[in-house]
Amino acid sequence: IGPGHTLIFQFDGAVTSVASVSATDVVGALIGSASVVIPGAGNVVNVTLTAVPDNRRVKVTLNSVNGLAVNPSVSIGFLVGDTNNTRAVNSSDISGVKARSGQPTTALNFLFDVNASGAVNSSDISGTKARSGLTLP
Repeated sequence: IGPGHTLIFQFDGAVTSVASVSATDVVGALIGSASVVIPGAGNVVNVTLTAVPDNRRVKVTLNSVNGLAVNPSVSIGFLVGDTNNTRAVNSSDISGVKARSGQPTTALNFLFDVNASGAVNSSDISGTKARSGLTLP
């Protein structure tokens, strides 16, 4: 997943501490790495995930929020090339990338810039084709 993704956990009350954070796959094995930042004295916790492989589902858990037995978690899937959010890379994704080839990345077409280069181009088409047939577990 490249340099990483940031997940934002938002709570009803202030968060002062999180004992740890974990990122696990569907069988509970640690996957990639996760770091936690509590920005200021607010109700938000930022978790940055790095080194999570493509075509994986990850469960991110905050452990012992504010020293209590509060362990919120969220699951998120990573599947490069799934531009239409069907949890599979197929001909529809390839066609969508091809249709936008040559365009600079904007708020309307960013999903089709598969390699996050700033433009939709032949690299995005070939990257999507290479992942054709993959599905998110």
